[in-house]
Amino acid sequence: MRVGIIALGSTGDVLPFAGLGQALAEAGHVVTIAAHAGFEDPIRDAGLTGVELPLNPRNVDSDVQAQIRKGGIAALRAITKSYAPQGQAIAEKIDAVAGQSDVLLYSTLAWPSYCTAQGHGIPSFGLDLQPMEPTGAFPPMMAPFSLGPAGNRFLARQGQRMMFGTGITLVNAIRAGHGLPPTTARKLVRELADRDQPILCGFSRHIVPRPADWRDGLDLTGFWWPPAPRDFTPPPHLVDFLAAGDRPVFVGFGSMWVKDKDETGSLIRAALRTSGKRAVVQAGWAGLEIDDENVCMIGDVPHAWLFPQMAAAVHHTGAGTMAAALRAGIPSVPVPQMMDQPFWASRVAALGAACAPIPARQLTASRLAAALTEVTSAPSYRLRSRELGELVRGEDGHARVVERIAALEGTHNYARA
Repeated sequence: MRVGIIALGSTGDVLPFAGLGQALAEAGHVVTIAAHAGFEDPIRDAGLTGVELPLNPRNVDSDVQAQIRKGGIAALRAITKSYAPQGQAIAEKIDAVAGQSDVLLYSTLAWPSYCTAQGHGIPSFGLDLQPMEPTGAFPPMMAPFSLGPAGNRFLARQGQRMMFGTGITLVNAIRAGHGLPPTTARKLVRELADRDQPILCGFSRHIVPRPADWRDGLDLTGFWWPPAPRDFTPPPHLVDFLAAGDRPVFVGFGSMWVKDKDETGSLIRAALRTSGKRAVVQAGWAGLEIDDENVCMIGDVPHAWLFPQMAAAVHHTGAGTMAAALRAGIPSVPVPQMMDQPFWASRVAALGAACAPIPARQLTASRLAAALTEVTSAPSYRLRSRELGELVRGEDGHARVVERIAALEGTHNYARA
């Protein structure tokens, strides 16, 4: 089968889908993945055909970055605003991929692809890296606290309508191009639920048990892992640093920006000195720079290789980095900033694999030093992290998706031009 994957977003949004696409290709499918610029190497390493989408999320202007750092609704609006000028061009690229596919898989930010697949008469699956569907079991991603079962469900439904509402003009243009009637955000939310639109959730039931009130069509597969880089060789200075002393801690905030990289670097350096920790610090999109004999600065290094050699990880609790720390069986110091990060931070802390979260806007040297001392000194964090690591590694999220796609064969007419 010809499988199209639409992966909008930054590193943590794209790499899991590249790994998923690799598993599908190894199962005999022909896979095309559409993503923004900057992901050519992992897509090529996975053996997939890549289609470059307009807009590089790494290059958004400073005003948008500032709004994203605020988190909550402000972040969602800023992300939506950054996509708006390229919306039609992105939709056209996605339409071209769908036209050459037998089934379309789309990430959360690429939800209009559901209507594109409808227009082409092919089945589609949503791919969620976080629990997006309404439930009373916990609050939706943007909510700071629980409002009880009814309140949580209500807020989640409103959040879906708001997200769909921001793109409804583009969606109706897509629908009109395929002869489909116009819709509204409210109708679209109801349609997805009434049709039990399949949503494959790339996270573990051991971390987020499937809510009892979720509708049919939602499948927790287990985490999806990035493809292993081809011919990866670790930097010699990193190898030397790892061999020169006790296990260091990792510090990195992935695709997050910081208000002042020098101030943040000084904060981290002070916390490391107070706690007496050696550290591997990833520059990331923040461009962190720390000059210290007990710090090893790195660029992009696969978490699957690096994290098992760490004593703990300080990170933004993005879904991908959080999953990588769990997989490696190491405790986390969560420093969430926006979107789903506070949810994952509170979740891993509740499971005993992390200390209490330190929101990014409240990060200080003394708080970070205390957190590092806590997670590396208390045996309970190491033991619980190892237990969860075994459970997470025991799942095969890729295989579950391959099974779902294989089940489609023979149920649709794929003999299309």
